[in-house]
Amino acid sequence: MTPHNPAGSGWQVMRSIVLDNAARDASDSYEDEFPRFDDAWRALEWLLSRNPDQGVSRLVGLTRYYLYKQDSDPYALTPVITVLYTFDDNSVFIHAIKASEADRNQQGTA
Repeated sequence: MTPHNPAGSGWQVMRSIVLDNAARDASDSYEDEFPRFDDAWRALEWLLSRNPDQGVSRLVGLTRYYLYKQDSDPYALTPVITVLYTFDDNSVFIHAIKASEADRNQQGTA
């Protein structure tokens, strides 16, 4: 999917990121648990706001849900972040967030 570009304006439209209450609570707890969570989260927001058609998707009823896993950066010490979300032309709606440490066997390999 290409970035949202209404009426061929030439300008890429960024969608807003909206967290439901459970996702907001998870995000707040992960900020305390992982020192670099906020940096990794901002990168994920940047990606999804510009091109939300990421990861795998499944149609449930009339709603298409997406599951996307952002890998850790072992050099930056960022966590793995997995999100469940939906989106429309204006917003990306985050329904669930899971953050975890990188697989120690993968750290330091590039």
